[in-house]
Amino acid sequence: MGRLFALLERHAPTRAQGAPAPTDWGDPDHVRSLFGARVTRLETRRRTARLDFAGSPAEWCALYRACFAPVVETYERLGPDPKLLAALDDDLLRFAAGEYLGPLGGPGRYEFEYLLVLAEPAA
Repeated sequence: MGRLFALLERHAPTRAQGAPAPTDWGDPDHVRSLFGARVTRLETRRRTARLDFAGSPAEWCALYRACFAPVVETYERLGPDPKLLAALDDDLLRFAAGEYLGPLGGPGRYEFEYLLVLAEPAA
């Protein structure tokens, strides 16, 4: 998912220069720095979420463009500029095709890595 969020950020930046990116939540050191002394124990584990999807990469793009809030918001921030919209369309399709696991025509799946964070608050 970090690669998807990085793609969206390249097309329509949402943060002030120097501010942390949403993808920083995938960096254990960054997460530790956020919690600091507020926790007595912090454990991170890389996990994979599997998304079974019977459609094509183009259908995945259409679904995410219509329903996945970060993608919807990115398109909205680009406004009506056809060149900007086409560039995002192309990159999103390239991303979906590159992440697609399974034979062409399906059934397929996507596997997205994430960082599981377990923490105990300080007393």
